[in-house]
Amino acid sequence: MGRYTREETQNYVGDYVFARPSFHEDGLIHAFHMEVVWDREAAALLVREAARGKQTPLQFGKIYIPRASMHIFVLSNEHGWLKKVILSQLDVYKRMKGIMLTMGHAFGNLYTPVAMPVVMNRYDKIESHMVGKIDRSSRMYEEYNRDLLAVEEDQFAKWIRLKPR
Repeated sequence: MGRYTREETQNYVGDYVFARPSFHEDGLIHAFHMEVVWDREAAALLVREAARGKQTPLQFGKIYIPRASMHIFVLSNEHGWLKKVILSQLDVYKRMKGIMLTMGHAFGNLYTPVAMPVVMNRYDKIESHMVGKIDRSSRMYEEYNRDLLAVEEDQFAKWIRLKPR
């Protein structure tokens, strides 16, 4: 699937925090405990939410790593609802930065396409204060916010905009 072997990707296996801005609340970051694991049946890496006891469905995706690419791709298909994440490869600081394209809740039963910066940082241990709703008073806010801002500032992703006349 991903065109790679288990041995080639062992450095990706582990625990991560996946962080993204809130769809609706300015200054709020949502952070999820994610695990990257090797799936023998798929012969590929999978990323899945590690939260236990949640009422909502856990997030998951398959990881694709094309040869000679500096990026990895995560594709999630949940009952036809696609989510695509493009991330830089894992750096020496155990961080990956990129963008996510998904559907965001607009209002009522209406959804609209959304693109946003995301980061996936690897940690030896994920503690409770590192995940959930991260607001400006959280001790993780500055780190996640800095990494999210770096997606565009350091050109891990580029937004193409039309210029008004």
